[in-house]
Amino acid sequence: MTAKNNHGAIPSVTDLKPKTTRIEWIDSAKGLSILLVVFYHATTTLAAVGAPVQALSIVNDALQPVRLPLLFLAAGLVAGSALSWPLSRIWLRRIALYAYLFILWSVIRFAFFAIVPNPTNLSEGRNLSSLPGFILQPDNGAWFLWALGIFFFLAAMTRGIDRRFMLPVAAFAALLGFGDILPISFSAANLLKFFLFFYAGWRYRGAITAMVERRSGLFLATLPIYAAVLVLDWASDSHWLSGAFLLIAAILATTTVPVALRLVSGTCLGSTLAYFGRHSLSIYLIHFPIVAFLAIAFDRTALKTASAALILPLVTSAIAVITSLALERSADRAGLSRWLFRLPIRNTA
Repeated sequence: MTAKNNHGAIPSVTDLKPKTTRIEWIDSAKGLSILLVVFYHATTTLAAVGAPVQALSIVNDALQPVRLPLLFLAAGLVAGSALSWPLSRIWLRRIALYAYLFILWSVIRFAFFAIVPNPTNLSEGRNLSSLPGFILQPDNGAWFLWALGIFFFLAAMTRGIDRRFMLPVAAFAALLGFGDILPISFSAANLLKFFLFFYAGWRYRGAITAMVERRSGLFLATLPIYAAVLVLDWASDSHWLSGAFLLIAAILATTTVPVALRLVSGTCLGSTLAYFGRHSLSIYLIHFPIVAFLAIAFDRTALKTASAALILPLVTSAIAVITSLALERSADRAGLSRWLFRLPIRNTA
């Protein structure tokens, strides 16, 4: 991640395979995922300040098996080169990188929310003594970097284990996480949920790529099955069944959405999603404080109108994405990017 792309922008945090030909649908997968994450945060933050966005919350629930499973799958798909390095290099080039970025952006978030309240978590930024707790057991948006560092560590430690053994283990962990079966924290549950998708993207890249290239009709054929599985999840009152249904939905999403994205590769839509995917690091790290600021700044009367429920989350999302990209470009021009988006040491070989 030390090199810039042709446009002078910092590569995405999930661009983990240097000096290889880019596959646009993988970038598009990251782009779609990050846009869904921003929209989810816009909706939940506006709901926290009183906007009537219940209908959109249902949409976000339906997209839960898509958002982060797809993002971690994309991370795994481009992780193969780095995971072939010696362990010492993986520690420096990946695990230390994510640890540094996670701590840095946790502190930046804390400082921001000490001034501007976080509507979804009013305690963030309020008490300096709580900052170590946020870092050791994250419950904010920076947890994604924390998880990537742990996933790289786990993947590196299990390189010698047969993938036919590891995949069922990761799938069972995902079942526990999606079913909310264990009394564990938000961040620990997410580790259980999403390691499967990172691992599958890494160890089964060839099979996944071949399937995406061949199965052009898979997406439309799977949509009704995906909808039916979600209905079964909503109707279920069992944690085990709910976990199974959500896991099935996430597997369906991560095996079929890339097919649809491959079909739009080279189009305006595909290129736009790929652009956002190549800048997913800056969008992921920067967008939430912007979303929180906008939610507080919006007129409270406007927040309670019916039209606001549909328009404001989209407007908030668009402003947050555009502002994130603008701030990334400004940081790059000011020479701050090597501190904000990379590990600021020269020798990372």
